[in-house]
Amino acid sequence: MLALALAAPAHALAEVELTADLSVGGGAIVTGDRRPALARFGGHAEATFLRDSNRDVGVGVYCEAMTSSFENVMGGVGVLALFPVHRALPLVLFLGPHYVYSGEHDAGLGGRLWFGLHNHNDLHPYNGTLGIWVEVRADLTHDRDVLIGAGLDIDPGLFVYPFLWLERWARGPRRL
Repeated sequence: MLALALAAPAHALAEVELTADLSVGGGAIVTGDRRPALARFGGHAEATFLRDSNRDVGVGVYCEAMTSSFENVMGGVGVLALFPVHRALPLVLFLGPHYVYSGEHDAGLGGRLWFGLHNHNDLHPYNGTLGIWVEVRADLTHDRDVLIGAGLDIDPGLFVYPFLWLERWARGPRRL
């Protein structure tokens, strides 16, 4: 045990990357007798590990809270794998269980494939994101419904940038 501790690097190999997104999208239930088309709204947060640069593969965990056409409440957790496609444009695969309440309790499994802006930030653990996703969610309890959806994730911080740029423009050029 002491030999392992002495052989370990003095610093961590990679910092954790944190993100939070607002999700909006649509979907359809392709089995069962429920309403086929629905809107999807919610939030999503993740922590990704093992990345030292934009070229590194990462793994991590996520949690989410969503609703489908405001008819239910859904919460989920799971694991993720991030695969770099381009410097700041990775493909991220999310897999995990979810719980749905819509008058009755349902549990299921889901997967999401996400692509978009997810830069590695060398200066701060938080990373802004903007991306598109497709997902499949299967109800494993009552109706055995399968939902197929697609949508957009946007970091809430991106809404602040236009105001920051406007404020900087209003102040004029900087003087040193």
